[in-house]
Amino acid sequence: MAAVFANLAEDLQQQGAEVALNTWEGLEHFDVAIVKASDRTIATLRQHNPHLLIGLVHPSDIDVEVLHETVSADFIISGSLEERDYYLQYQRHIFLLPHIERPPQGYKQHSEHSPIVLGYHGNRHHLEQFEGRLSPALEALAQRYPLRLKAVYNMAHVGRWQVGRPNIPIDDVQWDYATLEQELLECDIGLVPALTPHQRYRAAAGAGSGAGHGLCAVWQVPERLSAALQKQHQR
Repeated sequence: MAAVFANLAEDLQQQGAEVALNTWEGLEHFDVAIVKASDRTIATLRQHNPHLLIGLVHPSDIDVEVLHETVSADFIISGSLEERDYYLQYQRHIFLLPHIERPPQGYKQHSEHSPIVLGYHGNRHHLEQFEGRLSPALEALAQRYPLRLKAVYNMAHVGRWQVGRPNIPIDDVQWDYATLEQELLECDIGLVPALTPHQRYRAAAGAGSGAGHGLCAVWQVPERLSAALQKQHQR
């Protein structure tokens, strides 16, 4: 979702608009504010600036409070035609903007070095699923190859990863859209979460994040990871 705001800010700046990200400072001087429905901030924003036009990203009707946000907004920025069509029942002013990250610009230049750096970026829930399958596999592989895991996630919001951590060197990195690409480029192999065998088709889509940077992207399957490590170790 942060990518949506960053991309939108960049596009608006190119059109000559003055844009501020993640701040309430100077709110009385703003003309438009764009927030998430789950933030539940529309009432507070209107108290600070009654003349503010408020747009909503990621609308929802999951509960009464969030639905109220969806209805109260001046407009919605929808990520798909299906989402737009659904929320037309609540809101007539809907703009369409795909909610995707921009393609990566950098490309990994592999070289011989030690340890081999495994990279993951996503949410802490997926990291906690390392327990039971991937963590034991990483610990076993660490007996054969020098490994380090770089875990990029939003620690500031959800706290430090505790459950399911493998007993290998780990760098916990605060997720930041501005530095994410460089963090991934410092990795050799990307890990893609696949919580169950039934979800592997979804993991294939997530592989693009690492593969787009020239990383070898693997799912949470020990035998695939072992093969990738062997290939990387032989470079």
